Amino acid sequence: MDTFDKQPNINYFPGHMAKALKRIKEMIATADVAVLVVDARAPLSSFPAGLDKLTAGKSRAILLTKTDLADPDRTEGFLADFRQQGYQAFATDLKVPAQAKEVRRALEGVRTKRDEKFLKLGFPLPPVKCLILGIPNVGKSTLINVLGKRERASVENTPGKTRKTTLFRASERLWLYDTPGILEPKIHDEEAMTRLALLGSVKDDVLPHSLLVRRALKIVGGMYPDLFFARYGFYPSEDSDHNLVLLAQKRGFLLPGGRYDVTRAERTLLQEIKEGIIGRITIDER
Repeated sequence: MDTFDKQPNINYFPGHMAKALKRIKEMIATADVAVLVVDARAPLSSFPAGLDKLTAGKSRAILLTKTDLADPDRTEGFLADFRQQGYQAFATDLKVPAQAKEVRRALEGVRTKRDEKFLKLGFPLPPVKCLILGIPNVGKSTLINVLGKRERASVENTPGKTRKTTLFRASERLWLYDTPGILEPKIHDEEAMTRLALLGSVKDDVLPHSLLVRRALKIVGGMYPDLFFARYGFYPSEDSDHNLVLLAQKRGFLLPGGRYDVTRAERTLLQEIKEGIIGRITIDER
């Protein structure tokens, strides 16, 4: 049985992310709506800490991406939770054009305090400026590209704007601030960082490789034992070493001399979780 009594400390807050967070704090003042992009497979782990305080007073929406890789029942549960917290929440697979159009319509329909003044005067609604926020690799750039398409264009030089924060016009109504990926470490403890590493949102060397593999077996094997069985041909036990030997045996991963290639089994497991090959899973719990 695995024990994790001695767990390594994780310090993951590169200098460029500190600078990115500072820039975002400056840009939020000129935005109308804060749009948080999270990975539907880990909506809580990919939720940047301090976001509520950062976006106080702004209209807020949350977009769960990569739904094609996530457990659909858990996705619906997380959407309900976020809506209860006051977010305009929706989920999408940005690779599906019809779903991308729904995202555009939803963001164009967000109402701001400025809109109320224009409506009272009978004027057309002004552009709504959405600040797109999220940690790396959750789909922010894909969202920008899908919404912008051929109409995307730089629309202004905003006072205080930096070279790495750009405002694009996605439509006459919808303007988008593209921002660098951010990751605030205060809430993202070791458990959250493990999940992000499994999904590829942070480099998997934030934890010792062997420890990450054993966490993967514990999380995925524990939450989705039937999917694990369907993919690998056995139900995982609490003995990770034995599980890895079985996986190598099932796949025929052999070293010279007939020994099982456990290292290859580890790489295979991590890669198939990250790419969704093991099945549609959500590794955060509500």
